[in-house]
Amino acid sequence: MRSDTTGGSFPSFSIEPLEGRQLFAATVTPLATEPAAPFIAKINFQPAGAAIPGGYLADTGSSYANRGNGFTYGWSSTNNQAVDRNSSRSMDQRYDTFNRISSTTWSLAVPNGRYVVKLVCGDANDSNATYRVMAEGEMVVDGKATSASRWVSGSAVVDVADGKLTLNNAPGETRNQVNFIEVYQTDLPTTVTVGPENSGGFTRSGPADLLLRPSGSVSNVAKVEFFNNGVKIGEDASAPFGLYYKNVDPGTYSLTTRTTTTGGSVATSTAVPVRVKSAIISQLQIGWSSSVAADRNVGWNIKAEGWQGFVNRYVQPAIAWGATRILLINPFGTKANEPMQLDQFLHAQQEGLTWLTQGFVQAWKPIIDSGIEVIGYVGTMENDSNFTSSNWQTRFWASLKPLLDAGMSIGLDGAGAAAATTKTGQGVQLLRAQGAEVYVEPRPAVTNTAVHRLGVITTEDFWDRSNPERYPDSAWAATDAMIRGEVIRLLSGPPAGKSWAEPSWYPAYMRDILAQGNSAAIGIDLLIHLGVSLEELLA
Repeated sequence: MRSDTTGGSFPSFSIEPLEGRQLFAATVTPLATEPAAPFIAKINFQPAGAAIPGGYLADTGSSYANRGNGFTYGWSSTNNQAVDRNSSRSMDQRYDTFNRISSTTWSLAVPNGRYVVKLVCGDANDSNATYRVMAEGEMVVDGKATSASRWVSGSAVVDVADGKLTLNNAPGETRNQVNFIEVYQTDLPTTVTVGPENSGGFTRSGPADLLLRPSGSVSNVAKVEFFNNGVKIGEDASAPFGLYYKNVDPGTYSLTTRTTTTGGSVATSTAVPVRVKSAIISQLQIGWSSSVAADRNVGWNIKAEGWQGFVNRYVQPAIAWGATRILLINPFGTKANEPMQLDQFLHAQQEGLTWLTQGFVQAWKPIIDSGIEVIGYVGTMENDSNFTSSNWQTRFWASLKPLLDAGMSIGLDGAGAAAATTKTGQGVQLLRAQGAEVYVEPRPAVTNTAVHRLGVITTEDFWDRSNPERYPDSAWAATDAMIRGEVIRLLSGPPAGKSWAEPSWYPAYMRDILAQGNSAAIGIDLLIHLGVSLEELLA
């Protein structure tokens, strides 16, 4: 630990990394005032008198001003081009109404900081428009409408330094018709109350920003000291008592507080374990990497070179690039009539595919023993007739044996929404009882609190669509704040208007995921091809 005084009465600390490559220097700062709630705004562009979608505010084309609803927003000049189509093509009212940016700009007053901006453009009657909209110099929407898809959506992470988030046309647009916008503040730290209520711990993507708070009442408190693994990292001697702990590198932390009252008594808190994991994960999808059904749709030349050849050719370069984590999806392949089943290893054995089932542990165990985390992501047991017997647990363990023998973490498809009484829910408990690290897919159900502390694997589209704070019909799902574990987001395909043939968009898209505090499952080979280093990706 290094300490230097930066001009105030409290020293600023730089904390050396606990493990892995040092990319950031962690800092600590006492909490001066209670932090404000995260800024969120959801605004629909529509004519006056049109129905306002639930959960949204209306923008009816008025010039920028305080709207009297707690927000200040509007156009650079009055914009009377708003339309309500009342079209059967529109998915809901948000898509049915719009206003045109034209020569105007639109602004929203926000506190200075970093925001995720989500924007939808389109017109039920327009299949030819090219939409290109920027916010604070970042491209948010960039795509062309078609007869099959008349709306184009996009998102970007933007930094606001002047108190106003502004939308404007980008070169190349033909008719920027904006339907609705959502703005979410994303640079706020995770609040960790250091006490028994969080003895189960947190896991976050790194570098992580944390706000440490003492547990219980702070009346009659004179000072709160904060410790990591028994080493003091800072203190706060005035209300509201807290410590910002920012840019925390990947590692394992045990946080405690020591509270001194005005009467001189001292109490030490329960320890709260916090794990910060590298947010960059090398994504390797094995199933459906080939169209040869007889090979269980497994490509990557594994049939010719075996698992050791695969590791040498594709895994070692990713590690040399800087990846310390790997997401291995569907490692034993699948067929059209086997939709993401858990027992695909056993199916491959039955089919005599020794090139796929042998040499797996020998190739992967040295990688994992060197400190690389490998998550073996497999399918579900639900609706699989092979798991209906009373001894289903025998097949469960046999299916996962090569992954566990290699030392892999386990990702279970469908486990996020699976109740604890289902076979998948029981499988999660069995694995955790054996000490295995478990990740669940997709976003957990709000009622499935047993997995809220586990890591989550999710596709980009479903992570967004299952957010109950955005979509009322996703009320079944846990909010982002309820999830105490890491969130790993992966792309199932290019975003609208993008392609793998021209992948220059890819690094910026991954940076947006990282800026939102989540981990990104990334095609490292693509980044290597584009000449993007780990440091450049995290810059």
